[in-house]
Amino acid sequence: MPLESTLDEMLTILRRLEAGAQPAIEPDNDDIGEEPDAAQLLRVAKTAVRMREIQRKYLPASYFDEPALNILLDLYVAEADGRTVYVNDACIASHTPTSTALRWIAILVRDGFAVRTRDATDARRTILAVTPQGHRALSALLGHWNRI
Repeated sequence: MPLESTLDEMLTILRRLEAGAQPAIEPDNDDIGEEPDAAQLLRVAKTAVRMREIQRKYLPASYFDEPALNILLDLYVAEADGRTVYVNDACIASHTPTSTALRWIAILVRDGFAVRTRDATDARRTILAVTPQGHRALSALLGHWNRI
């Protein structure tokens, strides 16, 4: 599948998220096949993060600003790597202005894809993590990308 189709698919998912719709977690009929393992999904997630960073070198960022997906990918990789993500880190990962990132973080939390918790060691910081629902949704998306 060409990169344009993949980007169109990601934009469709983000529009559904923005509208408050839950993404389809079950694979389509044409996606039936061997389920990728966690290592494969993590590889795809890390590749997606790298691809999104590289594309910013060649095209204007406004062509593919998708802060929700950027944040979710960062949270997914951080969870697998055992890394803590603070809200400030998520804002940076979004590649958008802080106000935009915070708005998307609020949407992700509202829709159950991410959760905020206070840092037990420093009450000034807030930790952001992917929820089981967010993990399942992103795993399904990454599994689909893995089959492309």
